Amino acid sequence: ALKWYICAGSLMLTNLSTEQLVGLNGTVFADGCLCGIWWEAGAAIAMIVTATVFLPRFFALGLTTTSGFLGERYDLTLRTMVSCIFMVYYAVVLCPLVLYTGALAVKDIFDLPVPLWVVSLVIGLLGALYAH
Repeated sequence: ALKWYICAGSLMLTNLSTEQLVGLNGTVFADGCLCGIWWEAGAAIAMIVTATVFLPRFFALGLTTTSGFLGERYDLTLRTMVSCIFMVYYAVVLCPLVLYTGALAVKDIFDLPVPLWVVSLVIGLLGALYAH
């Protein structure tokens, strides 16, 4: 069984990336419009609902992933299709975007005299090491 702090950390870290730390804050600062803040406030509310309503039900069913739920609810074909879509999206869109923006922020904040691809590689390796 997963401990509460593992679930809480997973929920928090799923929502925390350079998209929010750099992109959202930069957009709000540039526009002067605080409407973008609702994205994070709404996400906090959604995480609380997820943790209190959905997670206990998922754990009672022995599920730990969305694709696992879809496989139980529908069939293996849908589970496989959704897993493939998620993997392609993460590999082609999300991970490169997060690595690039994170490397750009780190390089600019610390005024590093190294190429951007090196900073991105180091961030990626640290993330892979953490995930392992």
